[in-house]
Amino acid sequence: MKTKTKFIALIIMLFMALSFGVYQTIAFLTDSHTITNNYTIDTVSATLSVTGAKEVSSEVVNDDLAYIHYVDDFILNKYELLDTMASELKISIEMDNNFDSRVKIKLPSLDELNGLVYIIIDDSVDTIGESISLIIEDNYIKYTYGENTTYNNLIDISTLSQTSSNSDFRTLVDNYNQQKLIDLYTNENNVYQTGTMNFRILIWGDYYSLSDADKPSYLEKTYNFEVEVKVIQAIDKYGGTLDYEND
Repeated sequence: MKTKTKFIALIIMLFMALSFGVYQTIAFLTDSHTITNNYTIDTVSATLSVTGAKEVSSEVVNDDLAYIHYVDDFILNKYELLDTMASELKISIEMDNNFDSRVKIKLPSLDELNGLVYIIIDDSVDTIGESISLIIEDNYIKYTYGENTTYNNLIDISTLSQTSSNSDFRTLVDNYNQQKLIDLYTNENNVYQTGTMNFRILIWGDYYSLSDADKPSYLEKTYNFEVEVKVIQAIDKYGGTLDYEND
């Protein structure tokens, strides 16, 4: 079961400068730009140059959005097609600053995306061109890149079973995604002056999260998916405290 999808990529760059005198003050210097792409999944790229970041690009690959079954595919991986059925949104943010920077990403919660489900996965300059493989093993969804046979734990699904509801499944995935966004922002390895931060989003259709009224037309559905990226001076390196929600 496949359908087309539409994404809106909203990319906003912001950096904060901290100045210190007799009294500590915080000044916000902002340069905001927005690009909007409406498209069916194919190969689409968008590039934006802003203060605080040298380049931002987003690319979607795969021909169509594939619908998955949350038990057969995500809990049991019954047909071992979970990875091949995923559409990918790849994000790369290049920075060329003279101050330590962090990257804050905002994505919609699954409550806003009935009919879609997505998972955030780490990437790097070395892995961004590699394919992703997914397996279900030892109560985890696990992933690896390319031909690598060593799998990394992704999501603990030990609380799910064949009798779990679609809501149970989506809540677990949503909690993982929201925590992952916080981790991407606060991780000590994700501080840059000059460098590139990469991550990717795997996306599937989720028929069982559609309302009864929408299910008959599921093959004609289109979706909006917003990605907001902010490049922010690493305030923890200058005496401040990181706050994902408010920075």
